[in-house]
Amino acid sequence: FHWPVGTEWGHRASLPDGSAWPAFGRYPAGYVLDFEHTCGFLISEGGSKVTAVPKPGIRTSAVQRLFLDQVIPLLLHLKGRECLHASAVLTPNGACALLGPSGAGKSTLAAKLALSGCALLSDDCLAIQEVAGEFLVLPGNRGSKLWPDSAEALLSPSARLPAVAGNEAKRLLASARTADQPAPLRRI
Repeated sequence: FHWPVGTEWGHRASLPDGSAWPAFGRYPAGYVLDFEHTCGFLISEGGSKVTAVPKPGIRTSAVQRLFLDQVIPLLLHLKGRECLHASAVLTPNGACALLGPSGAGKSTLAAKLALSGCALLSDDCLAIQEVAGEFLVLPGNRGSKLWPDSAEALLSPSARLPAVAGNEAKRLLASARTADQPAPLRRI
């Protein structure tokens, strides 16, 4: 597959092995998100159409995970929705958002709070909407993506969690309690 003629590449993040993950580009009719060796996505100007272009041999589940984790936040942004790289749980007083750089433990802390009785609102992408002067957290991903040592510390060494498609190094902990309705943001 060749990216559309006129694609201008902007931001190119890199993995330790030098692979671009992801590369962001702009072409006359929209945007390109390229996850080298896995999948690329063509996104229309307003975000109303997305075309996935998986590399040969890539599992559908890996494409779906990239769509949920990487493309949806961009689509929300294109639709004017504020999104933060954060996780959130629902407490008795409202939503508590957990912000920090990658690897800081946002997902681990959200999973711990969910295991302790809070409902998980979102992991990794926190969509916020202002309504009548109040900020609401919108429900998002229903599971926490954890490094194996975090999953083991939260559960037990014998717990067998499925790998996160597209990032087999991490494990997916589906939360038993999730929030289905927007919740007022009370703490960050």
